[in-house]
Amino acid sequence: MAFERRSCRGCSALAGGVLLLLAAVVFAGHDPTAPPREAQAPEAVNEPAALEPPSVRAILRSGDRRIAFVGDAYIREGDELDFGRVERIERHAVIFRRAGALVHVPVQGADIKRNQNQ
Repeated sequence: MAFERRSCRGCSALAGGVLLLLAAVVFAGHDPTAPPREAQAPEAVNEPAALEPPSVRAILRSGDRRIAFVGDAYIREGDELDFGRVERIERHAVIFRRAGALVHVPVQGADIKRNQNQ
């Protein structure tokens, strides 16, 4: 059985196109000049960003109602802030729940109690 070698015009161009397409698929989304993945910094784990506790400026109390002036806003128990959820507003501090832990943030201003007789 003898095989004949045939000349095919454009075959080398077709082969070059196939190789180019194959290289594009293999390297899609990968920069060949980038360092190996093992040498790159590991991606961040789902940990909350290190935020400073908010500034508790004042706590307003009237009977069983409590409102805190935190940063530039008034907050109540149950409110969600970037720092965490407001669990409780106590006489001299606001208690936040952040990443499952309670964080005690003391007031840096005045504790104001409204007199019920006025």
